[in-house]
Amino acid sequence: MVIQPHDLLKLKKENQLMKTEGLPEWLSRSVSDVRFVVVRREPIVDGNIPIGVRGKSRNERFGTFIPFDDIIECVTPEQLAAQRKWKSHPHYDDYDLFQSLDLVESILQKYRLLWGPTGSVGFQLASGQHTVTETSDLDIIIRANEIPINMAESIISEFQQAKVRIDPLIEMQHGAVSLIEYSKQNQPFLIRTLEGPKLITIV
Repeated sequence: MVIQPHDLLKLKKENQLMKTEGLPEWLSRSVSDVRFVVVRREPIVDGNIPIGVRGKSRNERFGTFIPFDDIIECVTPEQLAAQRKWKSHPHYDDYDLFQSLDLVESILQKYRLLWGPTGSVGFQLASGQHTVTETSDLDIIIRANEIPINMAESIISEFQQAKVRIDPLIEMQHGAVSLIEYSKQNQPFLIRTLEGPKLITIV
């Protein structure tokens, strides 16, 4: 199993976090009820996966590590896009965020780019826990090692049709760059790597 940042991992019922003392009450409740966590952008050390646990509110976030053996399922953002689960979501008509995924899908299919939702919408689609709000941005990743500048400009322009703010990341082999910053050619770019943020120039 290949584990990458933004993947959503389902933990087995008896996992290491449930055995750890002194954790916040909301965290224990989330890990017990939902059992989904998000892979953070850090190196995997001795088989321990860097994860983020999220609760129902914005201040309920916790970063830690879990052993590989605690994972029973891995859901990638690309799988969420392929399954199109937002189409049948009970709150599809209530949130522009879900409806905007239709627009994102049609645009990125036109450019034949592999993509997937992340952030609150990705977490809600995978786990079923309500995390999307009226003010949530639509976070997505686009898996590509190279995107022509004119294509990036066109995608960002077409995303402006959405009723919500779309925050797209280009996920490359060695890290992620904001598609918005890339389209503006404001070099050097900030690239988010497993070892931390770095500034790079893309020719």
